[in-house]
Amino acid sequence: MVTVLSAPTWWNVRFIFFAFLAIWSVFALSTLKQLGTGNGRIKIKEIVAIEPEDTNIENELLQLPNEYLQNSTVLQHNFRYIVQPNLKDSCELSSETIKYGTSLGKVSGKTRKPPLLILVLVHSSASHFEHRRVIRETWASSGKLLSKVVFLLGNPHNETTQTKLAEEIKIHGDILQEDFYETYRNITLKALMGLKWAAQHCPRAAYVVKCDDDMFVSLRRLLNDILHQLLPPSRLLLCQPVRHASVERSGKYGVPKELYPFRKWPEFCFGGCWIASRDVISDLLQVSQVTPQIYLDDVYVTGILRIKSGLKITRTSQTNKLFCHARGKPERVMELWRRAINANGAESNMKFYDCFH
Repeated sequence: MVTVLSAPTWWNVRFIFFAFLAIWSVFALSTLKQLGTGNGRIKIKEIVAIEPEDTNIENELLQLPNEYLQNSTVLQHNFRYIVQPNLKDSCELSSETIKYGTSLGKVSGKTRKPPLLILVLVHSSASHFEHRRVIRETWASSGKLLSKVVFLLGNPHNETTQTKLAEEIKIHGDILQEDFYETYRNITLKALMGLKWAAQHCPRAAYVVKCDDDMFVSLRRLLNDILHQLLPPSRLLLCQPVRHASVERSGKYGVPKELYPFRKWPEFCFGGCWIASRDVISDLLQVSQVTPQIYLDDVYVTGILRIKSGLKITRTSQTNKLFCHARGKPERVMELWRRAINANGAESNMKFYDCFH
């Protein structure tokens, strides 16, 4: 027998649900005002995600060589962790979960665990001590209650550098390092390290931001959009898309025909920064285990793996309000941060020009 709720009972259920939603919204918005920069006066609904274009995934699959479409022998990313970030309390799930899949944690007296809305994975070189210092002192200092930043490193195989890293790790506890050589050609291994750690060790994060250590990222604007539900909670890959890019055969980005025979890359994300919902991270990681690797992480992760996952790119008309490329110069990240802060210490409503050329 099916029991139908009477009208009063049904309205009681709805009242409880909306009451919970209202209480969480008050908590989240009050937390946003305490993010660490200014008084929280950010224009609401400033960055709006645009739905993916009517791209046919089947047509995109035709842009990939057969060797990348066919599932190969399972490839496990099994490099040894040299060090992991000290984020266990922030990253592990607890008993109370909100609609985004993040956790409010148990309420004990006046203590409440804030949700982890954003996990930022920063690709950094082991020797880039100044890059990491500037990021910690600028944009990563905004939104610490609702976001966490992790720097991804390989093994420099240099005793002096590793000793200096040990001191940095002791102070900040925000470095993830695996035992593969720290070289540009291993950048895809670094990307897979980040995907694997986020999926397996930080399930509370509702969204993951991947960026390079010469990027300025407006965490405050991203948090504002998430709290006001302007970003889709699932199947999201938001970025500056790169279309019709030719495959270079020489130089830093050169890929031989034997590895990738086609003349054009599929559509992929500008590798300096992209934003994904948590479910996308798990999907990309799973597909990577049966897909041959290439040493261009942006093409591999947000192009090849994305297409095999059946995922479309979401874009925004205001990318230059979210992040900006400092072209390898940490001092420019500092300059962009200063420009983004008004006299009251809050991020101003500005665009960053000349960011992607």
